Amino acid sequence: MEAYLNSPSNSNLYDLLFCEIREFLQGKRKDFSNFPLFWDELTPFQEKVLHATCTIPYGRVASYKWIIKKIGYGSPRSAGQALSKNPFAILVPCHRVVGKDGHLRGFGGGLDWKRKLLTIEGREIRGNFLSLKEGDLI
Repeated sequence: MEAYLNSPSNSNLYDLLFCEIREFLQGKRKDFSNFPLFWDELTPFQEKVLHATCTIPYGRVASYKWIIKKIGYGSPRSAGQALSKNPFAILVPCHRVVGKDGHLRGFGGGLDWKRKLLTIEGREIRGNFLSLKEGDLI
């Protein structure tokens, strides 16, 4: 992440980052929309995938296919590959992206972290599956 926090006031940025992540893990923060992210190290496709992922609301989930429909091109697999390179884990909530059947797919921090993050957001998980009800996927 260091390459992306290339601001003259890095220490203030890191303090803000740690504070906001702590608040999220305590269930007090729902998004990081005010945190400055630097996208210049990403490909245009990765940037579009990550921007689409940022629109998934707290407590909701979307499929890889949904991301592709939102950006207008690519495949679910290519979306997954772009998300696997997400340098802003948690800030860009790739943990909210699951298989269309609710199956938990890869996550840079491991599936245990993905389960924990989704649980913080009030989601029920059984094994490697998210409990889905009708209309749960956006």
